[in-house]
Amino acid sequence: MRNERGIAESHHNLGIVFRDQGKLTEALSAADDAVREATHAEDASLRAQAIAGRAEIRMTGGDAELAIREARLAIEVHRGLRDHVRVAEDQRILANALAAGGNVDEAIALLNEVMTQAEAFERPLLLGSAQRDLARLAFGRGQTDLAQDLAQRARGVFVRLGARVEVEKVDQLLGRIAAPLRLS
Repeated sequence: MRNERGIAESHHNLGIVFRDQGKLTEALSAADDAVREATHAEDASLRAQAIAGRAEIRMTGGDAELAIREARLAIEVHRGLRDHVRVAEDQRILANALAAGGNVDEAIALLNEVMTQAEAFERPLLLGSAQRDLARLAFGRGQTDLAQDLAQRARGVFVRLGARVEVEKVDQLLGRIAAPLRLS
């Protein structure tokens, strides 16, 4: 007997690993497999999660428009399932896709909403991720002090969680934020 749910989860996780390694073709293939297996398993929540993961890969690959559509689809499904935590996670993905597509103001508003929800749902990883994402946007807008504050807060969350890879990502961001300050 096949375990489509377990296979879907494995493909979803593999897609994340490939994405983080910059292997976007492989990541997209794994994400497509995850969506297919979740569909076969008739698990709407897992399918929406796999679609959201695929949206992140598409955004990383520069296809903001398709990433936005897929993130919105994931949000719609998770809202229908009344899974408010997954909705917030999907909204973080949507915010990043919106920013990549040039809708930075909408992305900032959405990330602020996600941070509020993450605190209410006691989801520190989501909170730190949203803080890091918002720090990146603030830095892109030249709001160095805000970017540094948000990045430091995200770093603190990730340190408490023992999320070493996330700490490294934030440290890289903090290095970019500090570089212009050192030149002044």
